[in-house]
Amino acid sequence: MPATVAEPGARGFWMQGAGLARSLDSDGNAADADANTGAFFAGIDAAVGDGWTLGFLGGISVTSPDIDDRASSADIASVHLGAYGGGAIDSVRLKFGAGYSHHDIDTSRSPAFVGFSDELSASYGASTLQAFGEASRPFDLGALKLDPFANLAYVHLSTDGFAEDGGAAALSSGGFSSDATFATLGARVSQKIVVVGTSFEARASAGAMPSRMRRRRGFRSTAATASPCSACRSHATRWRCRPASMSTSAAPRLQL
Repeated sequence: MPATVAEPGARGFWMQGAGLARSLDSDGNAADADANTGAFFAGIDAAVGDGWTLGFLGGISVTSPDIDDRASSADIASVHLGAYGGGAIDSVRLKFGAGYSHHDIDTSRSPAFVGFSDELSASYGASTLQAFGEASRPFDLGALKLDPFANLAYVHLSTDGFAEDGGAAALSSGGFSSDATFATLGARVSQKIVVVGTSFEARASAGAMPSRMRRRRGFRSTAATASPCSACRSHATRWRCRPASMSTSAAPRLQL
């Protein structure tokens, strides 16, 4: 659930669609991976108290990871429910929210080498619980707006076990769960652009996650660590530290 959902100021009923395309290049060992996501959300919110907003949302999304070099792919259909809120104390904006998502996962892969080939598939479920809180301080610089923020989020993922249908190469695994806490420090920048009398808003954001806040714990109920989708791997304890990430986004929104 993005923190931008809980913008202060009641909007009534709203709808929003979004699309995302991602790709990861091969590092010489792992293969190239691509994933496309389409999503639609709708919600309703209302003013509560002096300048505060509370609301509820629901939505659906479909994600399709694809690893051509490993002849592996997946389709993940998700249903989302959540609640959110936001407000301001003096010049500091506060946002918070919590959500639940259910995922239906279908995977397929075709392992092959000299003298052997197989067609494998699996279907199983998963669920995600998440909560976040954010504080920000916007600065209006004319046509340019700068919004430094600090964000804290917690995510719990629970995945059912699976057993692939197919031949001798079929894998199986028990369920597992994973918890992650993320702390992000960053800033958002937006600027209005007028083209032939039509106003657009370009947005960009940058954030850094301290490595000590990115610890992840996971447990599998069996010794098997293989997944039918070779893009998915888990470890008992993993630490990551990476430079600040940059992203841009645009999404149509209809408000009533």
